[in-house]
Amino acid sequence: MSKQHILLKLFNTNLKRLKKYIPWILGSVLILLGICATAGSIISKNIYKSEGFSKISIAYYLPKGQDAGYTSMAINILENSNSMEETLSLLEVDDIDEGYRLLDAGEVLFYVIIPDEFFSGIMYGDNIPLKIVTRGSNGISSYIVNELFSSYANYLGTAESGIYSVIDAGRAQNLTKEAQAALEYQINLVYVNRFLSKDSCIKTVDSTVEHGIALKERYLASALMIALMLMSFFMMSWLQGMNTGTKKLLGFYNVNFIDILAVNTMSSFVAYCLAFLPCFAGISLLQGTLNLTGPILAIPVLLIMSLIVSVIAGLSKGLFSANITVFTVTLILAYTGGGILPLSMLPSAVQHISSLLPGRYMIEALARVII
Repeated sequence: MSKQHILLKLFNTNLKRLKKYIPWILGSVLILLGICATAGSIISKNIYKSEGFSKISIAYYLPKGQDAGYTSMAINILENSNSMEETLSLLEVDDIDEGYRLLDAGEVLFYVIIPDEFFSGIMYGDNIPLKIVTRGSNGISSYIVNELFSSYANYLGTAESGIYSVIDAGRAQNLTKEAQAALEYQINLVYVNRFLSKDSCIKTVDSTVEHGIALKERYLASALMIALMLMSFFMMSWLQGMNTGTKKLLGFYNVNFIDILAVNTMSSFVAYCLAFLPCFAGISLLQGTLNLTGPILAIPVLLIMSLIVSVIAGLSKGLFSANITVFTVTLILAYTGGGILPLSMLPSAVQHISSLLPGRYMIEALARVII
């Protein structure tokens, strides 16, 4: 009996085993798809809707001491920053008590009391803390606001340090008063312009559409991928059906691990095709569109899934460890592929490795299948 004949018999045996699991496979994938799609729909409609963000209202008090010039300049730059206009709503109060009244009335969320010499202190290396007052549990938000003001203050302090370094160097050259005044004016103008040209400190990213795929389709594709991957729980028993004795017997016909992996991959591919087609038909019916090339475009994704599951089945020692591994790998692929959070909202390190993992391409391919 040839090796090819043995492999064909293994494939036929897997298909016979598959027949017993077809109802369970179809039922499980449809249930999982419904759960994941519902969760994705809720997330896309409520968490990332544009109306869900509102400006942070902040009242602030400026001291009237000798640092007022620095402070006013910093606040003016902050108020005129394009990125801050979409994020903060700033309201200056004339006295400290007025800020507390606005806070108690709920007209502002935070009240920032800027101490005297705050900005100049940063320029000279001092660390004078801001006083941020809020009502309720806004601890992390208070930290963010404090960091926001401090970062702008450091930015201004760096600019002012550069300005005075150049001015001091100019004074050392024994320039006339007119030349010194012209130099100071020019240096201040250059630094302020350089600062204002870099006012987009907060980058606005549209996470609702990435790589031409809307958030709804991305979540639906992610739900389909997760449902199909977790469907493998019902496949593991027959993918791991060979005992040690059978494997040794197959070894006499030069059937090795790679050969068994290839057979299991093709068997899994048949199972995934059977599960994918009703899901594709149901999604097309719900969306009122039919992509005739969808099943063909899905073939590479289904093959990747089949290979991943077959490798896990072949390397795992038992059924439980195989299922846990599949579950973990599925979550990693969904997360790094932008199927749980949009890619633009993932940590930068995850965004870098996302292009190296198949999850992103699987989700985007399935999204184009169902569009």
